Amino acid sequence: MGNSLFIWLFSLMLGAISTMTKTTPQINTTSGKLLGRSVETPFGPVDQYLGIPYAKAPIGSLRFQPPQPLDKEEAEIRRDATKFGPVCFQPPHLKEMISPLLRTNDNGQRASSEDCLTLNIYIPSGRQLDTLPVMVWLPGEGFDYADTTQFDGTFLATIGQVIVVTVNYRVSVFGFLSTLTPEAPGNIGFLDQRLALQWIQQNIGQFNTSLRERYVDFCGSMYIKAQTEQLARILIKNGMSKVFLYEFAHRPSFSFHPDFIQAAHGDDVLFTFGLVHQLSQVPTEEVKLSRRIIAAFSNFAKSGNPNSVDIEEALQWLEFSNNQREVLEFSARMENNSIRPSKNDRDVAFWYNVVPSLSGHEQTVSSPDKAARDSPKMDCRLALIRSSFSGQEVQYIILGLVAFTIVLLLILLIMSRYICLSKRRIHFTKF
Repeated sequence: MGNSLFIWLFSLMLGAISTMTKTTPQINTTSGKLLGRSVETPFGPVDQYLGIPYAKAPIGSLRFQPPQPLDKEEAEIRRDATKFGPVCFQPPHLKEMISPLLRTNDNGQRASSEDCLTLNIYIPSGRQLDTLPVMVWLPGEGFDYADTTQFDGTFLATIGQVIVVTVNYRVSVFGFLSTLTPEAPGNIGFLDQRLALQWIQQNIGQFNTSLRERYVDFCGSMYIKAQTEQLARILIKNGMSKVFLYEFAHRPSFSFHPDFIQAAHGDDVLFTFGLVHQLSQVPTEEVKLSRRIIAAFSNFAKSGNPNSVDIEEALQWLEFSNNQREVLEFSARMENNSIRPSKNDRDVAFWYNVVPSLSGHEQTVSSPDKAARDSPKMDCRLALIRSSFSGQEVQYIILGLVAFTIVLLLILLIMSRYICLSKRRIHFTKF
């Protein structure tokens, strides 16, 4: 059985992984002769190949330009693939907003550079690799942040028995600045991602595995329900994909967010990567939830069906379709009522009918966009993330925004009054 490629749209566990490592066999790729490392984990050994360049350094004349493949001579270079490459330049991120499970062992102060187009590969050891799917993680947050060093694929690889690839790409100004000229055409970060996928397709066979001519897409919107569901509807309308929709609805026991927030932005990633296993004390139900999510994603990547073949697993994740728009809620206590109909009809209609009509560009909810119409027909499968705010959380957010607006207006009013009085005093003094 060949492999399938799992592109997983929209750290890490150092304590639970043994520091005992050994060098892996040399792997010949277009990026050079790679020497990685094998790491022991409680779930078995994992081979890691880190910091592998997949494109030329985007500096000098290549800055703000589409990525360029490496020269053929690079294949003869002997490379140390035991350390992460530098992080792409990006704005500083508030440490207080990052889960401790995602912080690197150097407190996030890892080196940054423009020469950052690298990827990392995690492979379960001791398995017949040509039976394992390949899952690609493209990290990111608002096109401003993306750091693969925060997302260690070791647990996901060994628990899910999949090959995990994480990709660095240009973000912020270096990845998405556009001057509407050839010097900076914009959206270069997306072209980095495409070249990385081409590199994987070309080189993954050197790791004793291979890819079928089948692409398995994982697309996601972490918090925008309407966008996610609209994409799902477009894909199923065109018969391009199988779609499975889910919402992560569990507040982690280790959450540091205010109590009114249930599932915070990015909490699902901690469970999907199995990073909860690095905690010394974690509730049994959260360990089970993490394993359930990993199993669903791994099954989906292997066969296009996220449901377990275990006859004891009674809960079945239903495919999302026009006639049956079902959503699965991942939580610690999942029961039959965890599967429910989508409640986003009004949101989708508002954003894709009402709002466009205000600018004279009305479109029907089910109308496919140009990208969908022009996309080549492929045998592919799709799952969508929906990790979003609850109604109560939205109310708190709205109240907060209203209060902030009122305070801001008061400040502006006071400043205006002060400026007017100051001008009057100056005027009288001159007189």
